[in-house]
Amino acid sequence: YNMIIAIIGPPSSGKGTLAREISKRINYKVITTSEILKEKAKKDENFRKVFEESIKSGKLVPTEIVSEIVYNEIKNQKNLILDGSPRTLYEANILKDFIDVVIFIKVHKEIIIEKMQHRLVCPNCGKSYNDLDLEKEIDGIKYKLPKILPKEDLLCDNCKVKLVKRVDDTIETLEKRIEEYEKHTLPIIQYYKCIGKKIIEIWLNLPVEELADKIINEIFK
Repeated sequence: YNMIIAIIGPPSSGKGTLAREISKRINYKVITTSEILKEKAKKDENFRKVFEESIKSGKLVPTEIVSEIVYNEIKNQKNLILDGSPRTLYEANILKDFIDVVIFIKVHKEIIIEKMQHRLVCPNCGKSYNDLDLEKEIDGIKYKLPKILPKEDLLCDNCKVKLVKRVDDTIETLEKRIEEYEKHTLPIIQYYKCIGKKIIEIWLNLPVEELADKIINEIFK
C-alpha cells in the first residue's frame, strides 16, 4: 500500500492530531503544510513577508506558491499523510495525480469554536492539546470529545516546552478561516468525487483514537 492520504476539514478540526494518530498505526510520514511553509519562511526573506501577512489576516498564502512548495515536497515520496493540503481547487488539480485517498472531516461550526477556545499548542512542534470535555448532540450527531491533556501540567509531551495559545486563535480569525475554507477548500471534495478519487467522510464526534481506527478500516478494506 504505497499511498498518499490527504486530510481535508475545516480549520481547528483536529486534522494534525488525527494525522499523527493514523501515522502511528500505519507508519506513514505526516507532511504538515503550515510546518513546511514555516521552514521556508525561515530561509526565504521574501516568502517570510507573505507568510506573516497571511497569518495576521487569516487569509491563505497565495495558492500558486503553496502548490509549488507542496508539489516539490511530495513528488518523489509515498506513504504520506498530508495535513493541510490541498486547500484550493488550483492546488487540488496540481496534486491530483499524487493523492490516492481523501479523508473528509465534517464537524459543526459551534463545536470548532468551542474547542478552539480551549486549545493550547506547543510553540515548538505544533502538537495541540485541549482542556475541554465536550458532550452534546447537534442535528442528530452525538459529540463525545474528551480532553487531550499533556502528561505534565502545561508542558508539551514531546518537547517539554510550555504550551501557548495560538496567535490566530480568536473567534474573529476563526470565522474568517471557516469562510475561506467553505469558499476555497470545500469544492475540492466535489471535484475529487467527480474524477473518481476514494473519499472517506467522517464526523469528528469521537475520541481521535476511535476515529483513526475507523478510518484505517475504511482505507484498507
